[in-house]
Amino acid sequence: MQSYLTAMQHRRVTYQLWLTLALVLVGTCVLQSCRFKQKELPRVAVTVKPQQYFLEKIAGNKIEVLCLLAEDSNPETYKPGNAGVLTIERCEAYFIIGHIGYEYAIVSKIKNNNPHFKVYDTSTGIDLINSPAGHQDVDSDPHVWNSVKNARIIVKNMLDALVELDPRNKGYYTRRYEKLIAEINALDVEISNVLTQSPPPSFVVWHPSLSYFARDYGLTQISLDDGKKMSRDEIKTRLKEASRQGANVMFYQKLFDGDLVGQQCESLNMNLVKINPMSYAWDNEMRAITAALAQPQ
Repeated sequence: MQSYLTAMQHRRVTYQLWLTLALVLVGTCVLQSCRFKQKELPRVAVTVKPQQYFLEKIAGNKIEVLCLLAEDSNPETYKPGNAGVLTIERCEAYFIIGHIGYEYAIVSKIKNNNPHFKVYDTSTGIDLINSPAGHQDVDSDPHVWNSVKNARIIVKNMLDALVELDPRNKGYYTRRYEKLIAEINALDVEISNVLTQSPPPSFVVWHPSLSYFARDYGLTQISLDDGKKMSRDEIKTRLKEASRQGANVMFYQKLFDGDLVGQQCESLNMNLVKINPMSYAWDNEMRAITAALAQPQ
């Protein structure tokens, strides 16, 4: 009888030990899982939404991309505050678009506190166009992202930067980059085919944001915004001159004054088209601009 009780006690102790071990293992797994889920991705910052589109296409789920300006922001009047600077300082690196005055102001502030902070100019290697009227603070046209051909250079700069920051995932970034390049090349062919069939010699913009797009496809951009306030009569005169040059499309941005040109465009049989060069959906924006240019007058 004593032997039987001893055996039962032994089984009970063994069972309790196994149960305790199982609970410890389960608890450890749950804790490890929570830690894994709570682990934050490395962060990098960009200036404009099209950059974010490109970088997220390459970085996938390995990097968190923060964008300084929202889609409805005006990069011409934006003034970086302390919150924006602090956001970038918490990142691993800052991918500037280049040739925007406030980017250099931000970088200067950050470098004062952290001289080793990584800054990558994604416009490096682009054949720059001289700064248009209204951009006296910079030497070159900053709207480099509004170009399919420039996009190839921008995304290659991004790939090189990501590989430097995170060399362990070089293969992952390279595969995604190659897929993105294929998409950009296909878009270039698509736009070229559309514009070749019905090439418009010129187009009008309120703000000169499509200089590089025009250069890509042999078009002439006529800008109404020269940094000075114009009367309705002056606008009408310039639109008439643009119409004589063959322009039948007038592009304007929500953030710039489209109301002033609405009636004049209608009287000249010129299509008035709203665009958003700050859109995250960069590829769709390029297609929308192309479609507007291809419309018959």
